[in-house]
Parts: sequence; structure tokens; C-alpha cells
Amino acid sequence: MKFQPTSFRKILIVMFVCIILAIAGLFAYGLQMIRTYAIEVTRTTRDAAASSVQVEQLASLQERLVQAQALVSKSDQIYATPDSYQAIAINDIQRYATTAGISVRTISFAQPDGQAAETRRITVALNSPLSYDRLIRFLQLIEGNAPKMQTTAISVARPERGQKDQVSVSDITINMSVR
Repeated sequence: MKFQPTSFRKILIVMFVCIILAIAGLFAYGLQMIRTYAIEVTRTTRDAAASSVQVEQLASLQERLVQAQALVSKSDQIYATPDSYQAIAINDIQRYATTAGISVRTISFAQPDGQAAETRRITVALNSPLSYDRLIRFLQLIEGNAPKMQTTAISVARPERGQKDQVSVSDITINMSVR
């Protein structure tokens, strides 16, 4: 078959149009693939950012939990248990007396009959006469104790004989918080 220039030109135009259409189709298909990939990348980026925020939130929550645990630990120190308060009280009172430079004669515990269920009464007898400054130091240590102890009754008098800073002390009543 012989081609005439006009028919050859027609074939070339049809081929050119087909090639342009094929290029346009491939371009549209490639553009669609790029859009799909861009959407996937955007989702992945958002997920990564959200994960990063969640990791930061989890770290913040973990830090808060550690702080809360420290607070719980401190609050547990404020109270003694009904089973262990006597040993704790004896140990703390003896230690504070030694720190303040005074000596304890006796420590006794009252039954919790008429008291609130959260407190236990302790009676402490000190060897008198003793230095007023040391007595004050001892009482400050008792009041600052954890578990919480609070002096509820004390009677102080100046002895008939002795140095100016010496005082006689009757039994000291202390309430200790328990739970």
C-alpha cells in the first residue's frame, strides 16, 4: 500500500493526537498518584504530630503522677497507724528529747475511749528541773513531727531553787494523729 502525502499527513495527525492523549492520560494518572501520596504523607505527618503531642502529654502525666505519689507519701507520713503509733511515738519522743538535751522519765499511752478515732493520747514525764530553752526546743520538735503530734496540756513552773533559766514541768499530754 502506497501512502499519499495527504493520507500520510492524516495518519501522522491521528498518531500525534493519540500520543498527546496518551501523554495527557499518563499525566493525569501520575498527578492522581502524587495527590494520593500527598494525602498519605499529610495523614502520616498529622499522626506523627498527634503521637508527639500524646507522648508529651503522657510524659506530663507521668511527671504529675510522680509528684502526686510524692504528695501521697508525704501525707502518709502525717499519720501513724493505730498498730504502730506507740513505737513511732516512743522513738520520736526519745530522739527529740536527746536532740533538745533533756531526759524523759516515762512515756505512757491512754486508751482511746472518749477521744476522736483519729487521735491517741500520750503522756510524757520529763526529769525536772530542766532548761526552759531546751524545753521549748523539745516542744518545737514535737509540734513539727510527722506523723503529727500536738501538745495539748503542759504545766511549767519555776523551781524554788535553781538557775534562772530552769523550770519544773508536769506531765505533758500530747495527741498523735492516727488513721
